Amino acid sequence: MEEILFQQNPVIVGGDFNLVRDMAEKSNGVINRNLVHIFNQFVNDTSLRELHRHGGSYTWTDKQENPIMAVLDRVFVSAHLDSQFPLATV
Repeated sequence: MEEILFQQNPVIVGGDFNLVRDMAEKSNGVINRNLVHIFNQFVNDTSLRELHRHGGSYTWTDKQENPIMAVLDRVFVSAHLDSQFPLATV
């Protein structure tokens, strides 16, 4: 059902997902591989495309003396919206 909704309609999904998609997206490399798999499977199943981010490598930090940094903020678009705005970035 979600697959049809996301493929046939212009959809933007963005926010703080509090999940990384890859070990390289967290500065200390400590991740829950099961949650990474589930998150990536959802993105793949719905044919969403993550918009390219400009700026720093990470979107969040715990602001400690030796900070942990991660990519938690993301914007995804449906194939329909991507075809209308292929150069869109964040």
